Amino acid sequence: MNSLNLRNLLLTGSAIVLMLFIMAFPTYLFVEVFQNKGATVFLLVIFAIGSSIYGYCIRQDNFMTTILKLSLFTSTYLLMLATLINYEYFFSISEKFLLLISALYFASMPLFFRNPFIRILTLTVALTIFNVVMTLYFPEIGMNTILILNLVTLVILGLSNYAIRYYTLLIALSLCLFLWSLWQSFGFHYIDVSLTTPTIIYILLGLSFIPHLLFQWKNQNIQYNICYLIGTISILILTYFLPISTIAGILLITISFYLQARTLHVIGILLFISSLFMYYYNLDSTLSTKGIILIITGIIILIMRYTIRYFGKIPHEH
Repeated sequence: MNSLNLRNLLLTGSAIVLMLFIMAFPTYLFVEVFQNKGATVFLLVIFAIGSSIYGYCIRQDNFMTTILKLSLFTSTYLLMLATLINYEYFFSISEKFLLLISALYFASMPLFFRNPFIRILTLTVALTIFNVVMTLYFPEIGMNTILILNLVTLVILGLSNYAIRYYTLLIALSLCLFLWSLWQSFGFHYIDVSLTTPTIIYILLGLSFIPHLLFQWKNQNIQYNICYLIGTISILILTYFLPISTIAGILLITISFYLQARTLHVIGILLFISSLFMYYYNLDSTLSTKGIILIITGIIILIMRYTIRYFGKIPHEH
């Protein structure tokens, strides 16, 4: 977590911007040879081997090595797509399959980078594409349920003993949930933002707390366990009245205090504020009803503040 600082963030952002300028001309050349099946296969093999060897051999990510790695892996990705498209008639490759391959490719990139921001970025892209793929392969499930599964995974992993080890994955899952809230804001109506919450959400959220409850119950004092149960029940009650993205923000803030993770705390606050604002803005109710909702929300925030401060006074182990 110490590497998630402003210096590395500026280095990563500058490297990505410069890489985009560097890749402009090679991308044009790739387009020229995309129709040549033999050329794309030959270049794909060269770039795949070269980027893999360079990624494993150069373990330190400074400014120049980050730019070179990003350029090599971007070129490999473009050539991979070109090769698959050129041979789609032989393998019956669909758009869903290309998206799945893309998700797997971006999910493998953190193996070649030590820069935490690059890992977070590639994992976020991989998870986002994978969520889209799941909705395409299983349209009966829906995006809302798939993103709920992301939230459940985040809760289980965030409350486990392996939370710090997989900290970049936690941030990537959090950013996916934040993108979910942005999709709601821009009017993607296939995501449920109504008051009616499916029963499956109660079941999934309830089950997500069970592993932590089983493993930590004997290691904590009675006061901590009672507060934990009250908090879990309160979140399940709030799930009926608030959109799931707002509940996700509350859970993120709680997990960030539990792990003392500033990045998760910032994402949780942004998710909570944006989702609650859009929910209040789109709520088809009178001003008096909206006022009551705001008052209740303020009371809940005060209760959360007291609870979080109470948790901070109780010693516990991660």
